[in-house]
Amino acid sequence: VVRLGNEVAQKGFVPEDDIEWMPFIQAYARAREADDLDKIRRLMKNSDPYITQQICQNVGEIAELASEVREVVRSFCSE
Repeated sequence: VVRLGNEVAQKGFVPEDDIEWMPFIQAYARAREADDLDKIRRLMKNSDPYITQQICQNVGEIAELASEVREVVRSFCSE
């Protein structure tokens, strides 16, 4: 998923619905890719609060998150 996400980003593709970011957000979080996760966060700046709530709930509860990834996930929750 990370490889596919990087390929999609290089081609400039973005989803029509922000919920479609979820598999990439989860994959980047688990792979400790804080910079890529933050890029998605910036693209989702005006996202539906329900979607950001899902990110906070689903991704924020992953036990093995690296501290820098956890910080990015928290920033999803505070916007």
